[in-house]
Amino acid sequence: MPQAESEVLELILACVQDLAYRLPRSGVAKLLVGSPSQGMAGYRGHCLYGRLNGHGRGDVLAVVDRLLAEGSLVSDNRGKLAVAPPAQSPSSMNLALSRNVEPNGVEAFLSRPHSRDLKGPWAAGLALDFHSRFSGDRWTRSETGELAYRFKYRGERELAEELARRLAEGLRAHPDLLPADAILPVPPSPGERAFQPVPVLAQALGRAVDVPVLCDVLVKVRPTRPQKEMTNLAQKRANVRGAFAVRGVEAVRGKRILVLDDLVDSGVTMSEVTRVLTRAGAQRVAVLALTKTIHGE
Repeated sequence: MPQAESEVLELILACVQDLAYRLPRSGVAKLLVGSPSQGMAGYRGHCLYGRLNGHGRGDVLAVVDRLLAEGSLVSDNRGKLAVAPPAQSPSSMNLALSRNVEPNGVEAFLSRPHSRDLKGPWAAGLALDFHSRFSGDRWTRSETGELAYRFKYRGERELAEELARRLAEGLRAHPDLLPADAILPVPPSPGERAFQPVPVLAQALGRAVDVPVLCDVLVKVRPTRPQKEMTNLAQKRANVRGAFAVRGVEAVRGKRILVLDDLVDSGVTMSEVTRVLTRAGAQRVAVLALTKTIHGE
């Protein structure tokens, strides 16, 4: 499946799952392309609004209709959409067979966390799980991805301790990320939130693994847009180039630093942060994230 089509499918399914039985097929397409129509006024603050602004509304609507025809989406008697209940598909069966998993264990296999090594200019890197995945054309978040989504986008701050516990388990299972002298959260993109999720998560992780957390050492020196809004690597790199700095190099010089973020896509932000910390004299940089997005593969 072409990368662009994969992303369109993922975003349509994410939108319908998040807004189950609230939007008709045309409303889903309008939200994703960022339609300025009056009917979208209440959805302009949604995290998926405009994510497919480079696509025509008719093209997105055609994919919605295909998902309806295939049974991946369902509609009620008002024409409002929801994601169909998960069912075992030929592609998930093939995945199970390729991993030597019994067919009746497919759902259990897909529901388990699958940590991913993160490759980049850092010494070691890990994401606890995929953020989401497909079974055929059916899209679901992983268990960790669902918790991360609720924590970040729904403001469920109390999930920080559970997510930190999972991160601590990941660190214990991957000792190449440790030891660390300090945990540094990636500075957040601007936006109105009840709290900034990555610093809160970093503090919870610091308590879990008994490592100091330095929330004001790695800082942003200019605004950036959310990387999810960028459509290619060149845009992502330009978005974060020169955007970070170290405030007080003595805090990182000669130290082993563990950089924490919530979601990783291309790894461009982590690469830029690693470059900045290395230039500031960090002895070693490792990176850790909750999840890796499907189109970061």
